[in-house]
Amino acid sequence: MVDLEFLKAKEEHRAALSYIWAHVYGNGIPPEEAYSFNDGETPYLVTQNGEFAWAAVIVHYNVWRAGVPLAQPWSCGGVGSVATLTEYRNKGVSSLGMRGLLKEMFAEGKIISSLYPFRESYYRKFGYATCGYRWSIRVPTHRLPTFACDLPVRRVMPRDHHLLHECHTAMVKKLSGSPVRSPELWERRLGTKPPMILAIGDPIEAYFWASPKEFWGTLEVGEFAWSTPRGYEAALEVLRGLASNQSFVTWPEPPDSLFLSQHVDQGVEANISRPTMFRVIDVAQLVSTLPYPDHPVVIEIDDPDLPENRGPWRIYGGPHGCLCQPTTETPDLKMSIHVFSQLAMGNITLAQLQQGLVEIRNLRALKELVMVLPQASVCCMEFF
Repeated sequence: MVDLEFLKAKEEHRAALSYIWAHVYGNGIPPEEAYSFNDGETPYLVTQNGEFAWAAVIVHYNVWRAGVPLAQPWSCGGVGSVATLTEYRNKGVSSLGMRGLLKEMFAEGKIISSLYPFRESYYRKFGYATCGYRWSIRVPTHRLPTFACDLPVRRVMPRDHHLLHECHTAMVKKLSGSPVRSPELWERRLGTKPPMILAIGDPIEAYFWASPKEFWGTLEVGEFAWSTPRGYEAALEVLRGLASNQSFVTWPEPPDSLFLSQHVDQGVEANISRPTMFRVIDVAQLVSTLPYPDHPVVIEIDDPDLPENRGPWRIYGGPHGCLCQPTTETPDLKMSIHVFSQLAMGNITLAQLQQGLVEIRNLRALKELVMVLPQASVCCMEFF
């Protein structure tokens, strides 16, 4: 008989965590310094017959939802470093771990969860849905547009990342699914070998970071953010100057890319990069943060792993905002947790929803739900 156990990791499990990650993601040699616990993430383990077999972390952060006037961002659990030792694969170990994480996040009060999938079809089994990506834009240097740059340009040291925070926050509030960075997330994002950061404007209206490596190669930009149109154009001009001895430049932009809509030229390549998946963890809590619809809407959610989400739910307006309460009424709409997650993030249109993705008893109800959860650009600017 196989005995599987899911558990929250403790200090005495540091070596086990390092061992699993070294064998799945590294060369099998754990680092000299074992995994170090911090306030920004929580590690978990699964054992099989008492032996450590699986590990993962939940990174704790908050995200905005574009197009919805939230009083505060949604609490989110970023699932990362999912790893199963080879000898324990195809034995239900990872499935137990993933379902354990869902229950943990629900108990902790998380509203949504996100992850970078190694394979989307696997994580769909646990209710995650493909939501959002970044464009990786590759441009021959001589095809970069020319702009005037009247804003001051300066280098920002990694330790002074607080100077970038306002610009970054302004950008992510226009997107769905990007974390509002804490100091810990800034340090995590910049890594152990921080790149050169160039900031434009005072106060800063745009920034990017890159590490030039050779002449006539490809200048790769790690992060590119802006808070104003003129900041965006000025940053492209600074980037053009930095790349004057390069053959190509690559940089990331959200799905609603300004470059692809306004400045694309012959020879430009754009590839989908870093697609993400999201999952609603607590339907009732998420709905309670929304503007309420003009008329009550009753929905039912098919969620095999978190039955607390199924409902049916009656969504309507109360004296203090949107209310989401259990009901025995016949649902206007029935949908899977996958589709509801895409709707929650803004990664699906009314036309797509009407193509058999939702069981519709009342079309007006669907239109009202889409009005309070409109389409949006979904993009995660974080790594985990």
